[in-house]
Amino acid sequence: MGPSRGYNSRDVLTSSVQLLQPNGKRKNSPTIEDVATVWEGVSELVYQSLVSQRKPIYINNFGTFTFLPNNVQTQRNPEDDFLAMEANFLTTTGTRNRRSGRPVSKSSSRLNLLSLSNICRMPKLTCKRILEAVVQSLHSAVSVHPWVELTFPGLGVFQCKNKKCDFVFKLANQVQEEEKAFPQHSLVDNSEEDEENYENGKSLDDERSEESIESLASKVLVPQKRSFLPPSVG
Repeated sequence: MGPSRGYNSRDVLTSSVQLLQPNGKRKNSPTIEDVATVWEGVSELVYQSLVSQRKPIYINNFGTFTFLPNNVQTQRNPEDDFLAMEANFLTTTGTRNRRSGRPVSKSSSRLNLLSLSNICRMPKLTCKRILEAVVQSLHSAVSVHPWVELTFPGLGVFQCKNKKCDFVFKLANQVQEEEKAFPQHSLVDNSEEDEENYENGKSLDDERSEESIESLASKVLVPQKRSFLPPSVG
């Protein structure tokens, strides 16, 4: 049950699971743990790009995590980072971006689904479906609820209050402490040649390519310090 003030992260992720289970069929469908794992992987890649590498990163149908141009080569200040919401998201939900007046970099790269797959140890297409479901769930939530929050573990919180959307980043000292815990990953998605393997439910690692999606998902360890799901989930 979400907090009295609104629709929270667990609400969004639970709704995402329902979208991934057509006609209520749970067999072979992603679980709440799978969705949470993928969302933490998304947060990790955004963190690596924006914080560690100082490169804007784009999530399809959601927006671009970027920063003020004059701070590209200087020490990071979270106050200069912001989320530029995608115009279509704002239009269809009837919301507006609190940072809409800030310039958006044109050199952003799309979130790398292959890297996300490697982090989560799930097929690329499964990760893509989950990411799309979370964005769709968030889209629906901000359309009807006056207050919506979605945590990006290790990075900050997306908030939409009274149709005004914003992203609250963690303080600089919190980010610096957590930066060492994240491994480096490539953020350029040029892996179309691997699509066929993922369509067959196989990962990049040949040694575990024959394992089922369920088996891979069961081995994912969600870092407790970044987890936003209550202990009761599972």
